[in-house]
Formats: sequence, structure tokens, C-alpha cells
Amino acid sequence: CEILKFTTAIAVLARVRRSLITALVEVLNYRELLPMLVPAALYLLADRLHHVSTRRLDVAAFQVLSQSKVLTAALFGKVFRGRDYSGRQWFCLCAIACGIAICQLADIGVDTLEPPDLLGVATVMTTSLLGAAAGTYIEATLQRGSGDGVLWKRAAQMAANGCLIAAGPASRSNLDGFVFSAWLVVALNAAGGLLVAAAMRYADNVLKTLAASLSIVVSTIAATIFLSA
Repeated sequence: CEILKFTTAIAVLARVRRSLITALVEVLNYRELLPMLVPAALYLLADRLHHVSTRRLDVAAFQVLSQSKVLTAALFGKVFRGRDYSGRQWFCLCAIACGIAICQLADIGVDTLEPPDLLGVATVMTTSLLGAAAGTYIEATLQRGSGDGVLWKRAAQMAANGCLIAAGPASRSNLDGFVFSAWLVVALNAAGGLLVAAAMRYADNVLKTLAASLSIVVSTIAATIFLSA
């Protein structure tokens, strides 16, 4: 997935710069490449904690608590990006998070919630904070500078760091069982990653988080219409 994102971003940047060599030199500039290790490392840690929380919590509790990412994204935007949200906007964000959680609970057919494991709750909240921190960092980086090439340069640098971090546990056996549908999912994830970068370049981390959460609602509606027996 990261390799595909890197290849796509480099190809577009090379077209903008009219030179593949120039694009590679810009992307692999260590003074700009190394700082992008920070969000990559934060996302890696958040991913590891995500696996811990899914083991410690039942599906219902995890789905409800994971919606805290909507609020943490807004909190980091206010603290580190100086965005000012009114009381009505905070209420709307809370309502959206609750609505998405209810939608997910209805989708998995859960009527009641059991008391969650405290360690699981802590890992979910930490994951939300790490994701918000990484998203705010990337947003600030993407919105710094001007020109059409900034988005693709940062996307390529993030993908390069992602490849570097993922290279450790990677092995040939990880590709066992990869059929066409699996490769299609990888391609969709890569396209989604580039769209996320574009959203944070031209909008902000809060809107990106809301869009990702609202996609769950859209998926639920689509599944009800097209997959219902």
C-alpha cells in the first residue's frame, strides 16, 4: 500500500516538476524527510494499540469508544492550530460522534453494552490521541508552503517513511493468499491515503476525521440497500 502511494505521488510530482530526478531529490531531502518520521511513528504506535484494544474490548464498546477520535481531532486543532469552535459546534461534533456510534451498534445488532475493560478503554483513548496528534502534525506540514507539488511531495515522504517502518516486520509470506480482490483493496487503501492527504491540505484534520466516520454511515446504508436478503 505504501509502495503504491509512493509510486503514484512520485509520478505526479515528476509530471509537475517535469523531471523524475528533480522529484526524487525533493522527496528524499533528509532535512524534510526525517521530520515526517514523527507522524509515521505515531500512526504505527496507534496501529499497535488498536490491535490491543480490539483484543481487550468487545465489538460494541470498541465501536462506541473509537468515536472519541472526532473530539480529539477538534481538541488538537484548537490547542495546536488555534482554531476556535463555538459551543454549538462542539455540541454538533458530540452529536455526530454519538450518532455514528449508534449507527455502528445497530449495524452489529447490539442492544446493551457491558462494562468495558479499563485497559481497553485506555488503549482506545490513547489511539485517538495519537491519531489526532499525527493528523494535526501532517495538516500543519501539508498547509505549509505553496504550489501544486507540496501535496504530492509530502505524500511521497509519508509513504517513504511508512515503507521504512514497515520493512522490519515485512516478509514474503505476508503476500501468501493475495488474490485479485486483496490487491484491489490495497489499491483502494492507497487511493484513500492520498485523498486523506488532499483533505488535510485543502481542509483540516477535523473534516477528514468526520468524513472517515461518516463513511461508516454511508457504508451501512449501502449495505442495507444492496446486501439485504
